Amino acid sequence: MKTIEDLKKIGFEKVGEWELSIDNQLVFNVNDDNTKEILYSFILNETKIIYIGKTIKTITERMKGYKKPGKSQNTNIRLNKIILQELNNKNKIDIYMLKTTDIVYFKQLKINLAAGLEDILIKLYKPQHNLHGNFRVIEDVEIGENEVILTNHINNEESECNNLFKCHKTATNSHLKGYINLGNIPHIYLPNIGEIITIYLDNAITTATFINANQQGGWNPRINNALIGKWLQQNNIMKEGTFYFKICNNNTFYFYIN
Repeated sequence: MKTIEDLKKIGFEKVGEWELSIDNQLVFNVNDDNTKEILYSFILNETKIIYIGKTIKTITERMKGYKKPGKSQNTNIRLNKIILQELNNKNKIDIYMLKTTDIVYFKQLKINLAAGLEDILIKLYKPQHNLHGNFRVIEDVEIGENEVILTNHINNEESECNNLFKCHKTATNSHLKGYINLGNIPHIYLPNIGEIITIYLDNAITTATFINANQQGGWNPRINNALIGKWLQQNNIMKEGTFYFKICNNNTFYFYIN
């Protein structure tokens, strides 16, 4: 079993720890020098590597996401629950950090060393709480307020889901912002307002909260996720383009161009 001693050899250093507040909420203490583009790891009981991640933020900014996750931040929500459970079981979780200060270039392009090392370390150490797919490691990628997973996993649910909906053309650029209105979809296929849904965009998986965008009490069900807009633009679906999606089990959406 790989332990913290293996990470120390690479250059990881302890910068803080997770604790519980009086009202049983997560708090963290870290020594932060405002370094960005870092790797970090959660270590259980001073020995076991349970999670490895990367961030373009500072260690303080990244830990804030775990301390108080947003409604659509699936990874933050998942790790928040895991850390709480371990601390309530009287276990200790330390925070380690690796500053990737070495500058690496490929054909005059600067490489994010933290991003490259994360894949290698996860595959090598197999931390308990990093997600894994059937064929390769699923990578939790930080993209603003959203999270995305890249995978080549084949989901049998998709092939068994027969409904296919056409997204109406629009003269606005709302789709390109990631606003997908679902008012024309029968209620039977839709999740409940406030539920977290899973979205498949080719080989990318992301999440969003299913909301009612009508603030006046009317019915305007919607998905808001900027990654959908980026995906549509990458596939040359502009203002009046057409695309399709399946809804499986009410809370899983598969998007298609044709």
